[in-house]
Amino acid sequence: MRFLPLAVFIVLIASLIYAMIIVPVLGSVLGQRSSALSGGDTDKTGEYLFDSIAEKYSKWVRIFAKRPFETIIAFFVILSLIVISYSRFGNGTMYFSKIDPVAAEVSIRARGNLSSLETKSIIERVESKLLEINGIESLFLRTGTEWFLSGGDVVGRGF
Repeated sequence: MRFLPLAVFIVLIASLIYAMIIVPVLGSVLGQRSSALSGGDTDKTGEYLFDSIAEKYSKWVRIFAKRPFETIIAFFVILSLIVISYSRFGNGTMYFSKIDPVAAEVSIRARGNLSSLETKSIIERVESKLLEINGIESLFLRTGTEWFLSGGDVVGRGF
């Protein structure tokens, strides 16, 4: 189960690096700026707004493209500052809460081709062990299982 989150994080980090570093650098180096409108009617299309945003963006990309080593160092410094500040000030994730669970589900498994009396005996022993636990208010156990929950050796279930 460890590999799925690890793969997700690797893909997300790689796509972030691609989107934030590689594409802007390639666009500033290889791309040529040309007007989409030949008539010059920029008032109706709002091209002047996008031109000003694109000029500011391209100015920053040019600065970063001229100094790649400093850009990479700044990226890792900012990334480490984010991680450090989150670890210091963030609440984190609570994997195990400090409250008692409201309900529990029990799956009883046994090997072999058991008769109904043997299955009943196993269920009764499990029931006596479960009732020894403090805090259990009610218990419901049944022998057998549903067709969609049937594992190889399931002889009973309960909650």
